[in-house]
Amino acid sequence: MSVPFGEELTSLDDIVYSSYSRNDISKLVEQNQSLPVTVQSLEVTGANAVRTSFLKAQVAPIVDGAHTLPSLLEALGESASRLQRFGIFDQAKFSLDLADPLFSNVDAAADTSAQPAATTGAAKLGTPLDIKALLSVNRTNKTPISLRTVIQDDVAGVVANGALTNIFGGAESLTVQAAIDTKPRALSSYTANFATPLNGSPDFQAHLSAFNQTKDVAPYAPYSVQLKGVSAKVISASPRFPGSAVEVGVEGVERTVAAADAAEQSPANVKTSVFARFAVDRRNNKVYPSDGYLIEGQTELAGVVGNTEKLVKSDVAFLKTAAAASYAKSLDPGRDRLVFNLHLGTGLLWNYPRGGNVASNILDRFYLGGKASGPQALLYGYQYNGLGPKDGQTALGGDAYTLGSVSFLGKLPRLSGSLSPLRFLVFFSGGSLIPAVTDAASGGAPSLVDTLKQLRATAASTSAGAGLVYRSQQAQLELVYAVPLNSKPEDFVRRGLQFNVGLELDL
Repeated sequence: MSVPFGEELTSLDDIVYSSYSRNDISKLVEQNQSLPVTVQSLEVTGANAVRTSFLKAQVAPIVDGAHTLPSLLEALGESASRLQRFGIFDQAKFSLDLADPLFSNVDAAADTSAQPAATTGAAKLGTPLDIKALLSVNRTNKTPISLRTVIQDDVAGVVANGALTNIFGGAESLTVQAAIDTKPRALSSYTANFATPLNGSPDFQAHLSAFNQTKDVAPYAPYSVQLKGVSAKVISASPRFPGSAVEVGVEGVERTVAAADAAEQSPANVKTSVFARFAVDRRNNKVYPSDGYLIEGQTELAGVVGNTEKLVKSDVAFLKTAAAASYAKSLDPGRDRLVFNLHLGTGLLWNYPRGGNVASNILDRFYLGGKASGPQALLYGYQYNGLGPKDGQTALGGDAYTLGSVSFLGKLPRLSGSLSPLRFLVFFSGGSLIPAVTDAASGGAPSLVDTLKQLRATAASTSAGAGLVYRSQQAQLELVYAVPLNSKPEDFVRRGLQFNVGLELDL
């Protein structure tokens, strides 16, 4: 019996038998729905690089426990699905056959008035079956290497990835990534990540990472920040909850701002934090969803496992949480010529004063404005990080924000086919970003209640517009005309026609 990855083995049409006719097998299956089936032998080919203990854990549903024929087919599908999710095999096929041959005339045996039964030792209809199984697998590329160029508006760079897979025979992997931005300034990022399944399960993975990054605090600002650190996390993504993922972990990072004037606002410091993230994705398409929703959330707690006095050090202490939700609904089901999209988001940073630092660190704050607020947020009409407090031409970020957008994406009549990635866009969006409100009675410490009240009372900076968008897995092009409707004096607005480019090309 052969079956591709991920398909359930529930139909006789999925079964390929080498020894018997379909009519014979149909009768065999019909009369053995509830009778026991024994897997007498299981042979595996193509898995020489996999540890025996690891492979046994994956085929355990087949060889362990009692089976009927339907439950055996279900166990085969479960094992195939598990092997696929590890990412080390690109193909797996199971073949089933009877361990003992059937007698030659099955039709006659089904008739009590027919000829005598089969020879001694032969399997008979209505009796327990002994099955022999063969598992054949093919390895994926053992050392995948990729090189691609990334162009995002005024930023261009190159990203190189290299990986070693199945290092110790249990689906472990070591991935190294190097990214270099060539404009507007030369910035770099180097990351090494080791991943391994937990308890032989593809649904739980442990990751250990080390990184060294140099990046902008805000684009076009006269300084950048260098980050050196390590992280450890566990990621869970189960097929029982498709589109859902949860990760928890801990991170330690040393942060240095590469400019004297900016360092006054953000001196070199160490951050040690624990974090949790989750996502529930029920959209029918990630590029142009026409039905479903996406909910994301993340929380980071810094300074709980260390302080400036101990070996586990953290110069900052805060609670930072953010959540976002997107919803898409076709107004023309079936043809999806017009789709309604809604996006909402909010975030809060509550800083715990440590070492005399009452205000939050500029590196930990939220930034809002422009296309970079996310493809669902659509905060056009404002420059990147254009909302919130400023120091001259530099965005300082904020401690609390809300944002939202309503948009319609439609197909162009007579100009684009049903599968064309070209759409027209009409949108209205708004957002607010504020610093924490301090309480003079408590020495200038931030007040959570007063900050939430201020966020609720602050009028949103809004914008509206229309344009054309082209989105695919490798490219995103947008020609949009945006008009700020209600902006604040400190906002950096961007009125008029905007052309945004995002490309990822394999080299």
